[in-house]
Amino acid sequence: MKKKIEIRRPESSRGILEETEPNFRNSLKHGIPIAMGTDSGMTYTFFGDNPIELVHMVNWGMDEDDAIMAGTFVAAKELNILNKVGTMEVGKYADLLVLNEDPLENIEVLTDPEQIVHIMINGRFIEHLLPNF
Repeated sequence: MKKKIEIRRPESSRGILEETEPNFRNSLKHGIPIAMGTDSGMTYTFFGDNPIELVHMVNWGMDEDDAIMAGTFVAAKELNILNKVGTMEVGKYADLLVLNEDPLENIEVLTDPEQIVHIMINGRFIEHLLPNF
């Protein structure tokens, strides 16, 4: 059995949310662009859990549509890859989710794999990634 490798000590990850919330709220208040990112690989931050960041954004005062834009348009713009991703336009990669519920009404649906009806990656539906197919 392989030993789990810790990238950061758990002690160094404590208090991150407590520090992040006031900084986030201050940035939001002052109109600073906020992009969803991921610290996946850090202790307690796992690959695939990044939609939880959108839930935090909404809980901390951002509208659902702005949170989704933070994970799409704003992230692509800040990474200087808006010519390839970030919006649904001809010539861009078509990566999208079709959900059972509207994330503008309940952002938490993005954290529930059971709510995913279809996944499209680069313009092709990927059915085998879905639960219960």
